[in-house]
Amino acid sequence: MLEVPSTTTPRVVFRYENTTAGRVWLSLAGDTFARVVATSCGQVLLEAIETSGGRRVIIRPRTPAELAQDTCNAYARPVSTLDATRGGETLLSCTDSRPVVGRSVLDRVFDMPGRTYTGTGTGSDSELAFESAIWHSGAVCGALGAGAADDEILMHEMMHAVRQLRGLMHCAPMYGDYDTQEEFFALVVANIYIACKTPAPGDTSLLRSNHHGFGPITGSAAGWLDSHRRNRVYLGQMRREMSDFWGNLSRIPVGQCWFNPVRQVEFPPAAGSGATGAAGGRTTASVTAGPVQFDGEPQG
Repeated sequence: MLEVPSTTTPRVVFRYENTTAGRVWLSLAGDTFARVVATSCGQVLLEAIETSGGRRVIIRPRTPAELAQDTCNAYARPVSTLDATRGGETLLSCTDSRPVVGRSVLDRVFDMPGRTYTGTGTGSDSELAFESAIWHSGAVCGALGAGAADDEILMHEMMHAVRQLRGLMHCAPMYGDYDTQEEFFALVVANIYIACKTPAPGDTSLLRSNHHGFGPITGSAAGWLDSHRRNRVYLGQMRREMSDFWGNLSRIPVGQCWFNPVRQVEFPPAAGSGATGAAGGRTTASVTAGPVQFDGEPQG
């Protein structure tokens, strides 16, 4: 396998086979990444990656076995699960939120239940398995619904990756069909990204409602924040854990991003103003990136 760092940030690396198929994958994945970081929301995520202790996001193709098991999927998995898990928290399975239990030879011999693991919170590189081609419009997975475009899937997985880089992963169960807290955070940020890239103010049919399929949210964009009493609670957790990322998200101007519950929480409307949580004159100008490039020779 070869590794090619993006010149947009050396903290994002593309790992691929030096074959015709591998080079096609690299071109498509690089284009998708370029579209993500060309938005103000993507730039905020890029900044979060660059300030995560020097750890890397390694984007690679999915293996044939992974594709055969579940075609329409992508995932970010830490290189060290314990280091990616929040310090002091029991390691939980991100499939069913149950504690991960290890059993030694003696445990099995004496039929003992084994032991759980505790996260260190020091952070880990994240390996992101992703196929651009299957999520393109008209492709096998690209017509599934809200949040199913290739760049939207990549943004979702990159949010998972950032939390792994920072040692914040904790797959505690979440209300409704979000499955886990990690999926809640990834879905919210991916929806903010969709609203930043799409000049269709208020079109909530574009925003993904939960982790079970790709159905759209119901109600208005501004109304999502208070559509469930726990939304503010978990956004408050993101604010405490990722204050720099939160602050940068909140300052994206309302004119550039029509769905942003982070901004609504940080800049609540004045009583009687009729506003919807825009930050007004306190926002900063957005920054965008040019096309992704690769430099240097492949590193095996």
